[in-house]
Amino acid sequence: MSKNYKEMSDFELMINVAREINFLGLLPAKTLGKQISSLTLDDFDPCNNPLDAWPVIVEFDITVRGGGVAYVDRNHFDVPIYVTRNRNPLRAAMICFLKMKDNEQ
Repeated sequence: MSKNYKEMSDFELMINVAREINFLGLLPAKTLGKQISSLTLDDFDPCNNPLDAWPVIVEFDITVRGGGVAYVDRNHFDVPIYVTRNRNPLRAAMICFLKMKDNEQ
């Protein structure tokens, strides 16, 4: 059953993103040594802070376009597999990332 990421708060999305990327070392240095459950949006805010979002966007080949559209094209045929629209393009990218990770499990 797919989660409804669009209904989640930025904080809930942050926790989900942090759990997914923790083992890859993509969390910013200021979060080192903290438990994911104790993170705050001051520590890691990929929905609103480009410095936190960019490593995820680059590592997972997420395309962010104007109008708040984010998508992943894993097959490289310019056919988006995961598409998300949101006024906030960074939030759209994080939702797209989580949809992609859900499909891998």
